[in-house]
Amino acid sequence: MTAVEALSWQFMPASFRRLAGGLILLVSLSAQAEIRRLTILHTNDLHAKFLPNHEGRGGFAYMAAAIRKEKQNCSNCLTLHGGDFITGSPVSTIYEGSPVYEIANLMGFDATAIGNHEFDHGWQQISRFARLSRFPLLLSNMTDSEGRPIVERASQVFKVGALRVGVVGGLTMDMPILSTPPNLGSFHMRPLVETLRREIALIRDQCDLIVLLLHVNGDEEDLLLRELPEAAVLVTGHIHRGLELPKVRDGRVLVRVRAFGFELGRLDLEIDTSSKTVHSFTWKRIAVGMNEQQTPDRKVARAIAGWEGRVSKLVDVPIGESKRVYTRPELRLLMAQALKEQMHGDFAFVNDGAMRDELPKGRVSIRDIYNIMPFNNRVLAGMFKGDQLPGVVLEGHTVDPEKSYRFVIQDFTWWHQREQLGLERNLEFPEKGPLFRDLLIDWVKKKKVID
Repeated sequence: MTAVEALSWQFMPASFRRLAGGLILLVSLSAQAEIRRLTILHTNDLHAKFLPNHEGRGGFAYMAAAIRKEKQNCSNCLTLHGGDFITGSPVSTIYEGSPVYEIANLMGFDATAIGNHEFDHGWQQISRFARLSRFPLLLSNMTDSEGRPIVERASQVFKVGALRVGVVGGLTMDMPILSTPPNLGSFHMRPLVETLRREIALIRDQCDLIVLLLHVNGDEEDLLLRELPEAAVLVTGHIHRGLELPKVRDGRVLVRVRAFGFELGRLDLEIDTSSKTVHSFTWKRIAVGMNEQQTPDRKVARAIAGWEGRVSKLVDVPIGESKRVYTRPELRLLMAQALKEQMHGDFAFVNDGAMRDELPKGRVSIRDIYNIMPFNNRVLAGMFKGDQLPGVVLEGHTVDPEKSYRFVIQDFTWWHQREQLGLERNLEFPEKGPLFRDLLIDWVKKKKVID
């Protein structure tokens, strides 16, 4: 207060000074803390699961209906997806992911992270997905050998009511072991924390709140929650298990729901716009599917029916029968058995991530095999001395170090022998077999009954 202002204040009537003091206090408090509300609806790892599973859970039309219902109950909503839209159904595999984005356009998403499975049909498809999508694909930490980003946008600032919400995309540093060199091309990962921090600095002055939209592993979740205090909210995907409770650190919050469209998350926030922090929040997970008294979205259901009609004659074909449900750990052994029998192998290896669904009890169709093995992985075989075989495939079997054995794997494993087989030096597999999915289909046809 200047001398003139102090003098003017001194000669004001007492009643006016009290009123003015109250106004000044009110203005001061308002400048210090303006609380505004924001709702973030979020899901992750939908994996092209257009239809509910055999238990009635999930389905894109049911997810769209859940999103629409929640939007009716919030004035300031932002709807986000944590990456991995594609890979997990015949339509996605046969048409290389594109129909998934066409249908996602009907579901009300505002932005998505890019997941590792977006690269399953090669890096070239990423730009196609970006062109098809009516919402931005956000990724900050991946560039090619000349420093060019794989997508145009690392971040976007959304106007949500009176709030300006900056959303920044990030992808796990594990990409070199989650994909293959042909699918990644010349693109490589930039340091996750440093790149996100730089992108946040570029947009922070334009925002009331920073949200990280991420496809990362659990250790990276914890790292980013610890190292990036500028980001008040983190919405993640990649880990298919949903969180029971949000991860919270120093008032910042991280949320993730179950994969395959089984859940929709709703994060209701009160935002202190002066400090760009979370004043308070509540979070709930909403079950999605046929059993949740949800009426499927008609427009989405119609679009799905159109695409499913294109593949039904190919995939809705019975090829055998399963006497019981086979879980994913059980399927791993079953698939290794199929590799050995079809390729006349002595040993076979199937990695943990190869199975994308359970095998249901009852009739087995080609669709079931596509759901289990949506990847276009090719079978490889070779002859190796007993002392060359990795311990992980022997499983207690004794081998003659000098005797030759036939060993069968997928080409994905060939690219990642150090990580999956524990080998320091790569083995060469000279024989190329069929696609693993086609091998499994032929094996079930031959077996007729799996028991």
